Amino acid sequence: MGIAGLNADLVARLGQVAPFGQGNPEPRFVVPAVRIAHAATMGRGHLRLRLADGGGRSAEAVAFRSGDGAVVDGLAQAAQTGALVHLAGHVRAETWAGRERLRFFVEDAAAADGV
Repeated sequence: MGIAGLNADLVARLGQVAPFGQGNPEPRFVVPAVRIAHAATMGRGHLRLRLADGGGRSAEAVAFRSGDGAVVDGLAQAAQTGALVHLAGHVRAETWAGRERLRFFVEDAAAADGV
């Protein structure tokens, strides 16, 4: 699924199979070959990201430091170099200050070599 697939329709469809938890895990998605257009630290080593694809589309994402922090470190480096990355995670709608937005929560990432 590309950035275009991270949309309100997807979140609405996910809501039809919720709630998620033990016995009904939250669906995971792959967003292939995107660039980290912007990365900013938030909290203790977490990243707020703006993803961009080759078609001019963008999406908000968050990567939380977990384990040894390799995913967050790799994403920060990709943001600096402009390297393409494949991302895996889940998408949710969030409401903040009365505004709803979609956000992709990055759980894993890999370099998109040769793309």
